[in-house]
Amino acid sequence: MNPDHRLPLHDWHASHGASFTNWMGWELPESYDGASQEEYGELQSGCALIDMSHAVRLRLEGGSAARFLNEMLTLDVTTIRTNCSAYGFLCNERGGIEEGFLVYRDEKYYLLVGSSPRRRDVLELLDDQLEARSEWDLELTNVTASQGEILLRGPGAKALLEGLFLDQALPPDPGKGTVVAQGTSRVLVLKAPYGLGGGYFLVAGIANLEETWDRLYRAGKSASMRPVGLTARRVLRIETGMAAAASEWDGRATPFEVGEESRVDFYKPKFLGKRALLHSSTDEFSRRLVLMRFEPGFQPKPGMEVNSVGTPVGKLTSTAHSPAWGAPVALGFVHWVKSPPGTMLQAEDEAGRQSTAEIVSPKVLSATTKSSARRC
Repeated sequence: MNPDHRLPLHDWHASHGASFTNWMGWELPESYDGASQEEYGELQSGCALIDMSHAVRLRLEGGSAARFLNEMLTLDVTTIRTNCSAYGFLCNERGGIEEGFLVYRDEKYYLLVGSSPRRRDVLELLDDQLEARSEWDLELTNVTASQGEILLRGPGAKALLEGLFLDQALPPDPGKGTVVAQGTSRVLVLKAPYGLGGGYFLVAGIANLEETWDRLYRAGKSASMRPVGLTARRVLRIETGMAAAASEWDGRATPFEVGEESRVDFYKPKFLGKRALLHSSTDEFSRRLVLMRFEPGFQPKPGMEVNSVGTPVGKLTSTAHSPAWGAPVALGFVHWVKSPPGTMLQAEDEAGRQSTAEIVSPKVLSATTKSSARRC
């Protein structure tokens, strides 16, 4: 393992039993004391503490900030009210997803909270767009290194935060944000919008990140909260059918192909990739991201082909053993004709074992539903 970057709290993770893995150039906790199964359970029924400081964070200021973001992202930024957030994609001119951003609107600036560490690619794309608008009133700052990010997820997250910040009001609705005091420092608390798996994002200055993390950890120990690594998160992500950077977001996959068409606002006059996406409802973009369940003992791997009556119809992108199904599962792109749940495909692993690949509906967490969603 030769990662380019380590988390600001790397030493804390190492001293608390973390084993590490290299993900997109970052050395991230894979699990703690090998307890990935317990961490998986905590994500769903308890309270999970997750270090997200590797994800790109950008701050945009100036009188032209909203106009610029509206021309870059798939969501309509003008509908985001102050102290609220919404989620959308930054696409390239081909309509492929480059990054997903949680966009928070402060009174003076916009904060873009990314999903992955692809800051170089994202910044290069945005810098090119900024250069073409040099006369606009804009200032883009990469604050990834000066801020840290924590995700608190699970049914117990709200009670833990309420006990920690006592009389300070927390965000009441999904997408809402508020700034709370922690000693002499301030922490931005964002309640995740619908469709992001629930929980709370906490953004703190790097000088106060460890204090914030320690307070959460100590307060949560009595409630059986535990830090959670990449393995448990990946399993739950696959079970719920959520695409991710480096696996499904490869610069080619469009929001339509990964099932996120609701995050694209075609009523806007323009945004990066709009022209290409207008054609993505035709056969030009014929792939769909699906969840597949395999027979017990089979070993699916990313890149493996799936077939229909001997004809290749797709490839796997992310794989895991699913506690929910008690079997191997995988995300993968298949031709849309073969994408409905219940479709039976076939695959063969490296050992020559064959298995059916049944397309199944993703597991639904109550916090991920988009129905009856109120706009912040």
